[in-house]
Amino acid sequence: MKILFLNSYLSFPRYTKRINAINNLGVKTAVLGYERDHIQRGENPSGTVLLGRLQHGKHLQRILACLNSLLIVRRECKKFDICYCFGLDMLLLGWLASLGTSNTPKFVCEIGDIRPILIGGGFLKKIARQLDKYLTSKTKLLVVTSEAFITEYYSKVLNQSSLPYI
Repeated sequence: MKILFLNSYLSFPRYTKRINAINNLGVKTAVLGYERDHIQRGENPSGTVLLGRLQHGKHLQRILACLNSLLIVRRECKKFDICYCFGLDMLLLGWLASLGTSNTPKFVCEIGDIRPILIGGGFLKKIARQLDKYLTSKTKLLVVTSEAFITEYYSKVLNQSSLPYI
């Protein structure tokens, strides 16, 4: 089994801890990700391929950075059995990159937070929720840092009560 990690914040300790734990099991892994300008908390996982830098609060810049790395992610996705995405933005990137490939990996997505764009009324928030619902329905496993994300958001807000999660 080979796992590709897509990471929007390379030095974030929770992400690094998860990657290192899987590496310690002897699984072949690779890490593609972005550095963040607003804070550096820890070490980048070993063997990381840097896709660029993201600036805090610069959403258009973030979209452009992800689009700019789409071909690299596509090339790497084809080599792996599983694409482990830290957050919905990385899940979207992995999913887009693997469209139309002959070897599409299975997707795992780790959700550590429900963002404000996903809650409340308004056209953009409704679109974001529909995208969230669609993408998470394509995952083989959702890893949540709080079971309340499942009971209060995915089940009640998105009406997805049968998502596989841990």
